Amino acid sequence: MPFDELETTVRRLAEKLAGLPLSQLAAMKLVVNHGALRFVDVAAHKGVASAIEERDGPFHDYSQAPAERKPNPRNVIVPKGFPGGRGRVRAPPRFMRHRHA
Repeated sequence: MPFDELETTVRRLAEKLAGLPLSQLAAMKLVVNHGALRFVDVAAHKGVASAIEERDGPFHDYSQAPAERKPNPRNVIVPKGFPGGRGRVRAPPRFMRHRHA
C-alpha cells in the first residue's frame, strides 16, 4: 500500500473494528494474547530473531525481507494533537530511528 494512503486505510479499519460486538473483540483479544505468550516463550528459549522469524515468516513479512524491501523508517505520521503534528509525514524523533547496518 502506498504510504500516503496508510492513515486513511488505518482509520477505516479502526472504525470497522469499533463497530464489532464486544464478545467478538474479547475472543479476538484471547487469540492475540495466546500468540503473544507463544512469541515470548520462543524468544526466551530460542532468541528474539527466531520468534520473529516464526511469527512473520509464513506471511512473508517485511521483517524477513532484504533491506531494499523494508519500509523507510523516515516515513512517520504525526497525528494531529501531538507536538509538531498536523497529520503530516516527517522524520521520526531521534530515539525512534532504526540503525541499519
